[in-house]
Amino acid sequence: APEAFRGVEGLKEVALPEKMDEIGTEAFRDCRDLTSFTVPQGVRFVEESTFEGCTSLATVTLSKSVERLRKDAFKDCTALRRIVCIKKYPPIVEDAFDNHDATVVVPKGMLNTYYVSKYWKDFNNVVEE
Repeated sequence: APEAFRGVEGLKEVALPEKMDEIGTEAFRDCRDLTSFTVPQGVRFVEESTFEGCTSLATVTLSKSVERLRKDAFKDCTALRRIVCIKKYPPIVEDAFDNHDATVVVPKGMLNTYYVSKYWKDFNNVVEE
């Protein structure tokens, strides 16, 4: 649901059920205590500004089902240091990140696929795991 957890203080982690299609617009916006998040399998879209302003969010794991990250989904996530992409083919990123300093972890053998992707080429550090 849009704005479902917006601004909730003390929210450090959340486990969402599988079978969701999307995470709604601004669902976790300004949850400043959230430190990590795993997008559950089944979620195809992370909507606009979903995690905007989550200033403690350091690690995000994108499940294989993620197809698209909408505009500003991770805007102002100043602590973001690690983005784990489980999917072999890069999800579409619509200006979702304003910080490209995070390390992007991709599946073995997919390094070049992510490097040449127009959606992920702005990240300086892409590694295989």
